[in-house]
Amino acid sequence: MTFAIFFKPLALATMRCNKTNGSKENAVQSQRKTAVPRKPRATVTLPRPEYTAAVRFRDGSRDIFRVRNADDMADARALVLAELDDVATLVLALRN
Repeated sequence: MTFAIFFKPLALATMRCNKTNGSKENAVQSQRKTAVPRKPRATVTLPRPEYTAAVRFRDGSRDIFRVRNADDMADARALVLAELDDVATLVLALRN
């Protein structure tokens, strides 16, 4: 059996089906590309946040420090307090 679908003068599709007795196979094969495994995307590691610590000491002096090895604000605060003595006031800010 052969049939075609025509639209205006163009033939859009032509198919041929050959069936044999008792066989369920279709002579028309699909035109799919073979699946190619995707390459894993490169994971982007975000840089660790960097903090600025403004410290006022008990003797009245003050200083500003950069905190680079902290995971979050609480960790930055703990690092500064562990490294410095006689801290009266500590203010932390996330650097841009």
